[in-house]
Amino acid sequence: RGRQLGGRTLLWGGVTLRLSDYELKAAERDGYGPSWPLRYCELAPFYDRVERFLGIHGTKEGLRQLPDGCFIGSRPLTRAERHLSCGVAAAWPDRRIIPSRGIAITQHGGTSSPLSSVSSTIARAYATGRLRILNGCVASHLIPNRRTGGAAGVAFVDAETGDACFERAQLIVLCASTIETVRILLTTQKEHPELPVSESDCVGRYLMDHVLTGTVVEMDGIAYESPAPRTGADSFLLPRYQNLAVAEPYLRGYGLWGGIQRKGFAGRRGRPARGFVVAQGEMLPRACNRVILGEQRCADGLRDIHIDCSWGENDRAIHAAMMSSVGDMMQAGGGHTKALFDSVAFLPGLLGLSLIHISEPTRRYAISYA
Repeated sequence: RGRQLGGRTLLWGGVTLRLSDYELKAAERDGYGPSWPLRYCELAPFYDRVERFLGIHGTKEGLRQLPDGCFIGSRPLTRAERHLSCGVAAAWPDRRIIPSRGIAITQHGGTSSPLSSVSSTIARAYATGRLRILNGCVASHLIPNRRTGGAAGVAFVDAETGDACFERAQLIVLCASTIETVRILLTTQKEHPELPVSESDCVGRYLMDHVLTGTVVEMDGIAYESPAPRTGADSFLLPRYQNLAVAEPYLRGYGLWGGIQRKGFAGRRGRPARGFVVAQGEMLPRACNRVILGEQRCADGLRDIHIDCSWGENDRAIHAAMMSSVGDMMQAGGGHTKALFDSVAFLPGLLGLSLIHISEPTRRYAISYA
């Protein structure tokens, strides 16, 4: 929950993948939960606009589970990644390692990057002269419009002075990332139960995290080459291959992202090629996984939040499958795993981020943010 200008766009790796109807309409295939209220064909034009604006690298692969985008060219795989790709394809024709799809941080000469909204969308809006930025202000809740029954504006706190403030608006867009947006809605429910958002018990429920595991990998017999860049575009993907044509003993699926012979994970001359592989799967939505308002207040005077979340049976089955498959694929590609991470505490260093995230595979975890 980063509270800074640019929000979560300062806290991600720059991998930009399109959702397909395998995700949006998964419930129509496996019967679990509701489907999203739109299809890929409705999202595609907006994906096009965003990708053209940001400048996304990738290769057109014709995969139904990972729709192609508007790419500006691809970034090359390393020698070790190409070797791994050939080994995996020979053993499993339905598994394809491809160049990652995302943002190359230095694609604009190194002076700025579309990785952050500060350098892209916010900068573009600010240049119009019609944008006013209230820095150091934390949104609290929505204020009702007594006449229309909707919202009239946003209440916020000046973090420096602690003063409660109010900004009137005709149109309000809640774009504070998952947890902070829910906090704003839950606070609105408590402060103004007459607003329509207060009618739903679903606000804060069905929290979904990644089912995730990561491992350091090594490959013998690969000629040394200078470490390649490591960005959202400079890495590799293995798109989801589960529950597409053949049913697995679990619902949904997972994909792999990684890099070998890349900066920070390259290995040394005369030693095995070194890298990392991260597997990310879909966590099924369950009502018991939720965010609620806490009893304590933060330093800015706003109420904190409490997260209560755990993996379900299907999540644990996906986790076991991904742990097994990563080892099998590395072996087929002439490599092996070195150290397995069940939490993603190692990801900040991997992505170069000041980010702490906790994922607990076996028991319920509860986190209070203050």
